[in-house]
Amino acid sequence: MLFANGDLYSFDRGHVSTVRSPGSRSVAVGMTVLERETSCQVAVLFHDGTVTTLCGDKWSVFASVTPDADNPVVAITGNSLSELAVMYRDGTVVDLFGATLAFPLDPHPTPAVTLLGSPLSKGLYIVGSGGWVESVKGDLPYYGSLSRVKLNAPIVSGAVTSQCDGYWLLGADGGVFTFGAARFHGSLSGVIAENSARSILPLFDGSGYWILCRSGKVYALGNCAYLGSMIYHPKCALAIQLA
Repeated sequence: MLFANGDLYSFDRGHVSTVRSPGSRSVAVGMTVLERETSCQVAVLFHDGTVTTLCGDKWSVFASVTPDADNPVVAITGNSLSELAVMYRDGTVVDLFGATLAFPLDPHPTPAVTLLGSPLSKGLYIVGSGGWVESVKGDLPYYGSLSRVKLNAPIVSGAVTSQCDGYWLLGADGGVFTFGAARFHGSLSGVIAENSARSILPLFDGSGYWILCRSGKVYALGNCAYLGSMIYHPKCALAIQLA
């Protein structure tokens, strides 16, 4: 679980461990699990463009992308250090050298908010707060979007199925939307406060998912086991992502 101040908490069968990123005055905006690395575990993106990595029990600054006050960085994805990609609010996706990898092909009235990838594909999904979805930079199938649906709350997060045959989108009100083979296991719409949902994380087999709220509260739906929450952060930081 990543917090905006850069704190990262891991949960395993009720045990909570804490790691802290290098001292940074910037705000964390997202992270990705490095599944294809043997030593490094996660990469965290900060608002100032800094990308830090956790290798073993040590944090280090791995790279940095150029920040833009009018077009801030909003998401990071990638399964290895060589595949890391960062997205700006306008949907432009760059590598850590600043080279453009992808961008939305169509104009959209709402900003990009999350970037979805899969270990099985080099493709990416760019997702906007208005529920629009674009498949770019590869062969990930397009299964639809919410661009023509009147949403009760903006989209804030999403996830791809393990076989790349569908995806979930999460609204800030806890609403869950499924596409393709992604299965619905309930939502938190009407259960949690408005604009409090932040992240969705499915099980590998798609039989359930966890939903994170900005308070640090985690809800387990479907076959997910509840492993704990972090609702009493010592610095009152906001939770932003599960991975």
